[in-house]
Amino acid sequence: MKKLSAVIAAAAFSLTMATALANTPNNTPQSQEIVIKNAYVAATAQGQDSTEIYMDLDNNGPENCKLVSANSPVANETQLHKTVLVNGLPQMQQLRIIDIKPKHDDDLQPGGLHVMLIGLNKPLKTGDNVPLTLIFSDGSSLGLTVPVK
Repeated sequence: MKKLSAVIAAAAFSLTMATALANTPNNTPQSQEIVIKNAYVAATAQGQDSTEIYMDLDNNGPENCKLVSANSPVANETQLHKTVLVNGLPQMQQLRIIDIKPKHDDDLQPGGLHVMLIGLNKPLKTGDNVPLTLIFSDGSSLGLTVPVK
């Protein structure tokens, strides 16, 4: 009888744990939900001290991911930006976040969203590679090496 009670108790515990896990929100770090494609850094001209990074961000997760910052050792400052039209002229606007919707692709492309490298340590030429870390609102990060084109 004691063995049967122990088996019933173990089964009840397993069922309780399975139910709890099924009802727990997604705990996967946001950085693991994002797939980066087609990333590149725009090559710089002589004397240019800033440039942009473009990429496709695919959110394979069930919830919004929020890109809150980025950093790279090749620049003094790294910012999230978007290009907006003001009186018919394009201007860059700094963003606090880039919201990446679930099961959705968000493209960082010329004339739109991008990562801005400001105060470059040296000119970036085609063939160089730039280390970049993307940081998400849950504190997770994603490191990548981005080619200069």
